Amino acid sequence: NNPVAKRHFVQSAKDVANATAILVKEIKKLDGNYSEENRQATAMSTQPLIEAVDNLTLFASSPEFASVPAKISSAGRDAQKPILDAGKQIINGSVAMIQSAKSLAVNPKDPPTWQALANSSKSVSDSIKKLVSSIRDKAPGQKECDDGIATLTSHIRELDNASIGAMNQNLEPRRNKD
Repeated sequence: NNPVAKRHFVQSAKDVANATAILVKEIKKLDGNYSEENRQATAMSTQPLIEAVDNLTLFASSPEFASVPAKISSAGRDAQKPILDAGKQIINGSVAMIQSAKSLAVNPKDPPTWQALANSSKSVSDSIKKLVSSIRDKAPGQKECDDGIATLTSHIRELDNASIGAMNQNLEPRRNKD
């Protein structure tokens, strides 16, 4: 919100860009003719870039540009819950699968451990399905997109009917002005 600080910030970023451009120019000269003089010029052109980056970093770290922590609304938290729960179930099931696999490595003929592996495998599979379903169904804006598609489909149908009516010279007058 402070215009002076913003100008200073922009100027610092321009200083970095200009110092970078000068360094690139010197590197190209060095690439074309590798000499001690060009090597020294390239080395010298790194110093302004380092200073510009340091200044920009210092300025960007100042309290004026410190970010405000994000806050998630209760509605946002509720929308995330099914996705997070499914993710946690995937992790827990995967841990159980790994533990079963470790046990089977020691004793490969243990039927209860094979059953535990099968159960945790099913749990992981079901959790992945739940995660995909949650992402698809609960994605931000999904309902709005579905509503928009329904509205567009309805309007396309109306246009098609009007087009057919016009071709048959049988257009119905509009009942409303919406």
